Amino acid sequence: MLKRMSRRFIGAAMAAITAVVLVLLCCLNLWNYRGVADQLDSTLDLLAAADGSWPDFALQQPAPPRGGGPFSGEMPYMIRFFAVHYDAGGNITGIDHDFIASVSEEEAAAYAAGALAGGRTRGFYKGYRYLVRGDGGAKSVIFLNAERELGAVRSLLATTAAVAALCLAAVFILVLLLARRAVKPYM
Repeated sequence: MLKRMSRRFIGAAMAAITAVVLVLLCCLNLWNYRGVADQLDSTLDLLAAADGSWPDFALQQPAPPRGGGPFSGEMPYMIRFFAVHYDAGGNITGIDHDFIASVSEEEAAAYAAGALAGGRTRGFYKGYRYLVRGDGGAKSVIFLNAERELGAVRSLLATTAAVAALCLAAVFILVLLLARRAVKPYM
C-alpha cells in the first residue's frame, strides 16, 4: 500500500510540474515566434508602401539614436527581399530582385505562384515571409528573407525544450527521493 501511495504521489507531482513546464515552454516560444513575425511584417509593410522596393526616404535618413524607431540605418544593408507584380489578369508585369542574389526571376515567379496558391495575404513560404498586396485586380507579392530569424526561433525552441527536459529529470529525481518522506506520516 505504501508503494502504491508513493507512486501516486510521484505521478501527481510530476504531472503537475510537467503541465506547468509545458505551458511555460509553449508561451515563451509562441511569444518569440509572434514577435519575430511582427518584426518581419513591419519590414514588409515598409516595403509594400514603396511598391516592393527599398524606400528612398529610408536610405536618406540618418540612423536613429540607439533604441529609437523600429529600423536602424543598417536595415537597408541587412535585409534581402524581392517582389513579383501582377496585373488584373494575373500576368506577371515585373519582378524586382535587385536586393537578393539567391533567387532568380524564374524562382521568384514560382515562389509567388506558391504563395498565392495558399490564399493568404501573409505567411511563410520556403524560408521567406511574404505579403500579398493588391488594389483592384493588380497585386504584388513581396518576399522577405527570414531564414536567419526562423533559425533563431528554432534554436530557442530546441534550447528551451532541452532545458525543460533537464529540469523535469531533475525534479523527477528529487520527487523520487522525497516521496518516502511525504508518505511516511501515513505509515
